[in-house]
Amino acid sequence: LHLSIRRQRQMCIRDRVTVTPAKRTFAAGEQVSFHVTYTNSSKTPCAVGGEGANTGVDLNITSGAAQVYTRSLCAATAVQKAEVAAGAEGATDLAWDRKINVLGCSSASTAQKGSYWAAVTVNGVSSAPVNFVIQ
Repeated sequence: LHLSIRRQRQMCIRDRVTVTPAKRTFAAGEQVSFHVTYTNSSKTPCAVGGEGANTGVDLNITSGAAQVYTRSLCAATAVQKAEVAAGAEGATDLAWDRKINVLGCSSASTAQKGSYWAAVTVNGVSSAPVNFVIQ
């Protein structure tokens, strides 16, 4: 029974995950941030956030085909755990410190000017990528 309940909670976010950059173009030194929304499409409450890939919220940044950043690799803290009621929408804000962590957390360098793509994953369901620019 416990496994069945846990599986229902993992499957509660099935679609309608979106990420929106705070701006389409960020100036040098400006905080890069995103607003994430998701809908609990099940008939039961849904846990989102906290520790673990099945209930986590992750941010993935790419530039062309190159992987640039994955929040879950080096994030100091998880997104705060919240429960989303059946049929309700949840939201959170995420920031990117412009660090490139594809080679590891200790060797992270800073992203340069250019065009980037952001996508989020909420409880294992990914959003469509959105484009933004760093000047």
